[in-house]
Amino acid sequence: MEAKKQDFTIKQLMGRHKKVLTLEVLSKLEEALKSDFTIQEACIYAGINDSSYYNYQMLSTQFRLKMERVRSFVSFAAKRNVAKAVVEGSIEDSWRYLERRQKKLYSTRSELSGEDGEPLKMEVNITNFKGLTDEELQKLAREATGADTEGK
Repeated sequence: MEAKKQDFTIKQLMGRHKKVLTLEVLSKLEEALKSDFTIQEACIYAGINDSSYYNYQMLSTQFRLKMERVRSFVSFAAKRNVAKAVVEGSIEDSWRYLERRQKKLYSTRSELSGEDGEPLKMEVNITNFKGLTDEELQKLAREATGADTEGK
């Protein structure tokens, strides 16, 4: 039978890794992640290797969930601010909200068409370059770019 993997609490992790995972390190990680730092930036700020951070996540569901919640802080704050602005009557914020959340109805659409609304006319020229010499390829390149051809 396979041995069950132990899931540590944050307190147990701190006891097992007391030289690296201290209250100060944990506090700095939370502060940085709340400020929308990347995990790598938060680890640099807290003074630990990002490999330690990922190991802690694997060892402790509690640590992983706490860090996920902390990382959501800025996103939640931004959503509250937008919702508040819309509720308070900001027309500009209301339009931007609708353009992004109900795109089919409110988003500006751009369509490309040819002259007088006709369909676009496109010319596609596919050439098989296999077997061409360097000179032939160079000639084709000059012709395609409008460069003067040799010998003319």
